[in-house]
Amino acid sequence: MNNDQDQIHVTADGWRRFADLLNSRTHLTTKTKPTTDKDRRTAATPIYLHCILVGSPKKIRRPRVETGGSVMDAFKDCIDYLKDPELVARFQRSFGVMRYDPSDNGATIPSLDNGESKTSNGNTVRKLNEIDHVTNKFWYYLFLFGTYLGDEIGYAVIIPFLIWNIDSAVARKMVLVWAVVMYIGQSIKDIVQWPRPQCPPVIRLQTKWSIEYGMPSTHAMISIALPFSVFYYISNRYQIDNNIGILIVFLWCMLISLSRLYLGMHSVLDVIAGLLLAIVLLIPFVPLADVLDRYLMYSNWTPLILIVVTVSLILIYPTSDQWTPTKGDTTLILATCAGLLTGGWLNVKLGIQNDIRVMNPINNSVSWPSINYLGMEKFDENLP
Repeated sequence: MNNDQDQIHVTADGWRRFADLLNSRTHLTTKTKPTTDKDRRTAATPIYLHCILVGSPKKIRRPRVETGGSVMDAFKDCIDYLKDPELVARFQRSFGVMRYDPSDNGATIPSLDNGESKTSNGNTVRKLNEIDHVTNKFWYYLFLFGTYLGDEIGYAVIIPFLIWNIDSAVARKMVLVWAVVMYIGQSIKDIVQWPRPQCPPVIRLQTKWSIEYGMPSTHAMISIALPFSVFYYISNRYQIDNNIGILIVFLWCMLISLSRLYLGMHSVLDVIAGLLLAIVLLIPFVPLADVLDRYLMYSNWTPLILIVVTVSLILIYPTSDQWTPTKGDTTLILATCAGLLTGGWLNVKLGIQNDIRVMNPINNSVSWPSINYLGMEKFDENLP
């Protein structure tokens, strides 16, 4: 009899442990306060197992499911999900970026975290270059080109092209928007101090800005700020096809933003935050830049204003505990903006810039070079 009781006791204890495990997984509670030893042993079990082990109570309350939460908890979960580096790694793998290194005999072997790889016999082979992870060179060079559009190379090409070939007024206003967006974005980086995606699982194909913080993505901010501001100012001064302009803005933005994920430089949250922040800044500042440009071109105090504002913004720029090139890059951006606006002011004061064109822009169509036009130019050069 004692053996039977011991067997029953062991069986009931095992059921109780199993019920405790289920209770911890399903978050079910009974709201019943334990009073006796028998109740204490079974209080943590789900109500349906409680009925099996000790019999059905007279009044059975429906178990309460703990949802875990409020809206803030759901928001935090969403933030954590978008910050997950595995999302970036999955995006990279979908475009042919793999963490593998071809060995000397042609076999594919996993690489180590430091970039080196080991063969089957234990020998360590050369350290990996960024491009060694790439299996599809088309996407690599396309996204590399996209990220250069939001880099110094892109600025050095776009700004002079607008000044020399399109309209210097459009270039000045775009640079004003560019400086404000970059200053705010770079400042937030050093205030928030969120690191870039963890490697591994992410494969970093670009190490140029790897020591900077990642939140928000200033490339994503520029990807929408620059093309949209150029489209807005050109459409106000010239007759252009708005559908083509919107398509160019969209493709420009997508190419630069996705390139930051492909190169492993930003998380999905960094890119989304950069795009949203840029949109918020563009709403008030795009029309404001138009007013500021007109004022600065005709004020006698323009050089002094630009010097004071530029130096003040550099002095109040937030500094982080860890050194990053962010402040230096921001200083270059502000200096570029001040220099370009000063040059435009000098052109107006010296009479080089057409006052009527600046104050009262002509609603004209943009004349793009054509084959016939180039042929006529060549024909005219041969005339005596």
